[in-house]
Amino acid sequence: MTVLDSNQYRFEDFKIRDEIGDDRRQVREQDFDVYKRDKKGGVRSRVALVEFDYLSNINRRRKDKDEYLMRCALVKKKNDKLTVIVTTMPMDKIASGAELADLYYNRWPCQEAKFKEMTKYCNLNVNHGFGKIEVFNRMAAKRLEAAETSLSYDVRRLENLKEKYEDVKRQMEKRSVRNEKNNEALKGRICKIKWKLREGKGDENKLMMRLEKKIVELGQMEGKYQGKIMVLREQKNTLRRKEKHILKSIEQNKINVDQWKKEVEDTPFYEIDPEMDHIMTNFKILHENSLLYAKDVFFEEEIGMVMLVKQFVNHYGDLDILDGGKRFRFKLNKFDGKELTKRAKRACEIFNDLEIRTADGVLLELVVKR
Repeated sequence: MTVLDSNQYRFEDFKIRDEIGDDRRQVREQDFDVYKRDKKGGVRSRVALVEFDYLSNINRRRKDKDEYLMRCALVKKKNDKLTVIVTTMPMDKIASGAELADLYYNRWPCQEAKFKEMTKYCNLNVNHGFGKIEVFNRMAAKRLEAAETSLSYDVRRLENLKEKYEDVKRQMEKRSVRNEKNNEALKGRICKIKWKLREGKGDENKLMMRLEKKIVELGQMEGKYQGKIMVLREQKNTLRRKEKHILKSIEQNKINVDQWKKEVEDTPFYEIDPEMDHIMTNFKILHENSLLYAKDVFFEEEIGMVMLVKQFVNHYGDLDILDGGKRFRFKLNKFDGKELTKRAKRACEIFNDLEIRTADGVLLELVVKR
């Protein structure tokens, strides 16, 4: 029984069998039943029991499709976040989606929570190898490679940007030369028409119409030119902003390259020889089991692991050797508060009733100082 990652399924892969017949259909909203409610009675989550082909991802790329059906509980929260709980249990053993979800979530207090406690109090996530060998600093080298790659990418972006900037600059110069040339040609025609009007050569009305047309054409040409120049200027400004951003990124990447290059050269990297690690881990698990045993046997009321370690396991006291070394009496210092004292005394009574002895026959006793 486990939870599927979001990349292991598509929602349309989940099917429900119709009550009538053996056909399977896609899941609908009305297939979800209320699973959990909040204190005010509002619905916190809903659940549906569905079938899922575990080979669905593989089948999408195959012509000859196989099928491996499994039961799934789809748990949907108020924010529509979906948890997919899948099991290999036979289909006829799961009555409802709520039952399957309960089976999964009820594992946490008695399984995953214990692992967390063991990690916290026994330091099971610590390596206890004794030997170490100096090796190439792979971690720093990997960071250096990433920084150099990023720097090279930024340098290429800057070069491409400069090419685009030069291209825009050439377009502006080209359009400026062309506009000036067309301007001079059009103004020359206008001057010629004006000269004909002054000299009275040709039809005056026609010449006036031609003159107005050329003046309008001159204005349109200038407006068109200014519009294109404005677009090109905006492109130049955009390229300058991008250039500023890339230069800033290049500067940061240069700092990163220098930092990780120094890290590779100056900081040694060690591989720990974990040959003794499994032995220490076994000792830690033994210690954890001892704590669990003490909690269950010597404390009749429910007590948390934090209180057990803080108030009782780490509590100081004195040792009296009695009967010529045949009896060891551990006298615990006073506790803060009547409740802790009461619990400690009761734990001592249970311990003493068991008459626990060491391997060489020494009787152990526990008492609380008055």
